Amino acid sequence: MSGRRALALALLSTGYGGMPVWLAAGFAPQLTAELGFDDVGLGAAVGLYFAFSALIAVPAGRLVERVGWTTGVCLTTGMSAAGLAGIVVFADSWATLACCLLVGALANGTSQPAANLGIASVIPLRRQGMAFGVKQAAMPATTLLVGLALPVFDGGSWRGAFAVAAGVAVLVCLWALTLTTAQRRARPYPAPDDLPAAARPGRRRPMRPVVVLAAAATLAVAAATSLGGFFVVFGVDRGLTPAQAGHLLALCSVVGVTSRLLVGYLADRRGRRHLVSVAAMMVAGSGGLALLALDAGIGPLVLGGLLGFGLGWSWNGLFAFAVVLNSQGSPALATGIVQAGMGTGAAAGPLAFGLAIEAWSYSVAWLGTAVLLLAAAAAVVVARRMIARHR
Repeated sequence: MSGRRALALALLSTGYGGMPVWLAAGFAPQLTAELGFDDVGLGAAVGLYFAFSALIAVPAGRLVERVGWTTGVCLTTGMSAAGLAGIVVFADSWATLACCLLVGALANGTSQPAANLGIASVIPLRRQGMAFGVKQAAMPATTLLVGLALPVFDGGSWRGAFAVAAGVAVLVCLWALTLTTAQRRARPYPAPDDLPAAARPGRRRPMRPVVVLAAAATLAVAAATSLGGFFVVFGVDRGLTPAQAGHLLALCSVVGVTSRLLVGYLADRRGRRHLVSVAAMMVAGSGGLALLALDAGIGPLVLGGLLGFGLGWSWNGLFAFAVVLNSQGSPALATGIVQAGMGTGAAAGPLAFGLAIEAWSYSVAWLGTAVLLLAAAAAVVVARRMIARHR
């Protein structure tokens, strides 16, 4: 398989792993009004989605290593399509929405192991930094598409957006299925001498640093998913219309996509100190989240959103590259461990954020997320030192 096809499938797998929940978050003002729940309910629904993703992440990583990454992409897009279609047909309350999101959460469990194994197996090591940047750009690209969809499907037609996304997911699933069939007729992966270094079989490195990185990911993703899940409703709370908040989300997402691509490009040229860069981005992103806590008009909202999406949520690609690079022989399993941490953070973060809004205010909630990103940066530095000792 060509590197371009592998990267395209990795990109689509990552995007559709989170598509159901980000569509629900983007259309939250319409969903909460029609289905009858509040910010706490939104946080609980998002939290359940990521909690279930965390629960199945490690088994999903082992499954992808056994069945192959193209089959993993097929599973991801197929389950995402089922969850999206379920929302279109069945969602008439918070409970039915949450059940459909749990179906979509199955896709989130397999999306990252499949995408990361595909990149590690097919794309040369010298280009993997950019490849992981492109792959992780799928997340802000998804929120960008959601932001652009808000004005198009405004006025109570939100089910149409879910239906379109489900249809495209089915097409991607069929494409992955044809490639899976073709690979089974030929050699499924390159011979060992052709493999990038991170994917070559051999002595597995200790997993303890990966566990610490998973803890860092838990904290950082708790902050990032709160940003993605509540940014639109926060903008509306600050006086924007849903369409204006959607346009701002789209702008911030463009910055996030650009940042991930740039970071991946620089990683390939620099070739080292990737985790140091990750920690620095988390620290800078925490400043953006702190700006959102200021009740001082639109300026802090725009600047905080740009910094939050551009740095506080753009470390993922470089982070994934570093995990795979330091997990020789088991990239999908290591991804599953980290994904379990990410799922835990993504589950707890939005729920805690919603409860903080109800108990105190948006300002307190945003300050809490800024502290989480600072703590994540510290954990990344600790993990880097552990990795250095094992070399």
